[in-house]
Amino acid sequence: MKKLLGIDSVFTKIFNLNLLYANPMYTSKAMKKEKYRENPEELYKSIFLYTYILGSIAMLIIYGFLFLMVDFKKMPYMLDYSIGFFLIMNIIQTFTYFFNVFYESRDMEAYMPLPVSERTVFKAKLAVVSIATIQLSIPIISLVSIFYFHNGINLLISILLGIVYFVLIGALVIVIDLWIMQLLVKTAILSKFKTSIITVISTVGMFANIVFIIMLQNTASKYAIKSISNKKIVYGFLSKLLLSGYGCIIFILVTFFTVGITYKFILRNIEGNFYKSINDINNIGKNTKNSTKREDGSRKYNHLQSGDQLNSKKTKSKYSLFKYNLSLINDSTVITQSIIMPTMLPIIIFVPSLINNLRYSGGMNFISSNATLISIVMGVFLGVMINFYPTNLAAIIISLDRENFIYFKALPIDLRKYIMEKLKFVLKISLIVPIITIIVSGYLMKFGFVNILISISLFVIMSTSISANWLIYDYKHLMIDWHNVSDLQNRMPKAIAITVFIVFIIIFSVSFAILGVVATMGLTIPLIAFILLIAAGVALISYLRFKKFLKEIK
Repeated sequence: MKKLLGIDSVFTKIFNLNLLYANPMYTSKAMKKEKYRENPEELYKSIFLYTYILGSIAMLIIYGFLFLMVDFKKMPYMLDYSIGFFLIMNIIQTFTYFFNVFYESRDMEAYMPLPVSERTVFKAKLAVVSIATIQLSIPIISLVSIFYFHNGINLLISILLGIVYFVLIGALVIVIDLWIMQLLVKTAILSKFKTSIITVISTVGMFANIVFIIMLQNTASKYAIKSISNKKIVYGFLSKLLLSGYGCIIFILVTFFTVGITYKFILRNIEGNFYKSINDINNIGKNTKNSTKREDGSRKYNHLQSGDQLNSKKTKSKYSLFKYNLSLINDSTVITQSIIMPTMLPIIIFVPSLINNLRYSGGMNFISSNATLISIVMGVFLGVMINFYPTNLAAIIISLDRENFIYFKALPIDLRKYIMEKLKFVLKISLIVPIITIIVSGYLMKFGFVNILISISLFVIMSTSISANWLIYDYKHLMIDWHNVSDLQNRMPKAIAITVFIVFIIIFSVSFAILGVVATMGLTIPLIAFILLIAAGVALISYLRFKKFLKEIK
């Protein structure tokens, strides 16, 4: 079977090695156990079981319950929206991850002198990132299975079709990510401003995906209105195609051959150029100022912080540390996944709701009569949502120091002040766009100056509280020997993180709906008091925990 798939012992070893890199937290804990040190094969099996298989089962169950609540027989268009949403969100989450793992990883230089074909190295790395990527498409199984079952198809056939579409859509995401990766590689080689160009392309791609998601949400909303007003079933393009016998077969065959041909084409372009592209990208980095920013920033900070200069040049040293921290985030993956992506998620959710409310007078009347309540909810919601996800900047900012952190600890500096400057830096970078979003949204929804100020204050409090907890997490799970930024972002399995995040969004959405009902009952003031009490509790617990943490590292 291994020969048939082109798998040899070298491929297996490189695959296993990259499997460990892809799951640093689990690997670190497992290697402390004697049974895994004596038998590494058990460690690989354990990673598959606990990180991928159990995580996938959890996603299947959670999304299964969620999709069971949707009547796909009356609302088949929800299939189109859901597939489009998962496809785009998967691409947003993974396309910079591919480039980071293949072309910016430290371990690549170790493979080059070995008598191993670059095709084998590429395929082994691709296998590992593909497992993590396709896992994010797991909800497709639940979605398609329930869709077909609700429309009268046998349960077993529905499940089989769900698995088929899961594989096809997962493979489609991988091929799209590979294509984007090659675009980024060619751009990086052609330009001396590698990081800037890649960041711009990644950001533009992310914005394009977000616009597409907003369009999907608006289309789904229009379909819902049309279905209710006309009292008839409304189909989307995909839902109509997949319920047709011939349409289903055509879709499967076309997607299968498209994915296969595209993969072969991409692999042929990569073969023979993989190591060359890596060297070209690295050589560009060496010839630009960006490649030395981290060292320069570190040197400046070390110079200012040495000896008695710490007290005499406080302002200058803080500025130097800010510049040093700024050099740490000069990476396309950090910029897109840890700064831009968390900021854009609320826009995906808020913009369609805002547009709908501005269209209909009923929505605006409700907002104007409950402006204080909604401004409070918006501030708390944004604060939690933007900082909740484990790839945000606060969760990796200390580990980005690499070996510099060990050097900083050896210097005569106050580590508590150093950590506080990290927190301040994260807040300065991550709060700007959301605050602008609150101001613009508040203006359009006519909140009034006081309510906008309340919303911003709550947002800053919640952001500071959660960011402080992520700093503690990063310090206690410090990684300084990471090969690429994705190693840091994957310390918590991505599938589990996304599932928890989606569940949080659903709980918050349900709570928001309940708040709307309660508000119409004239209980606005008790409701405001309750939300503020919860926010104050979170802030107090976070403050006490962070204060205790700072005392411990004194």
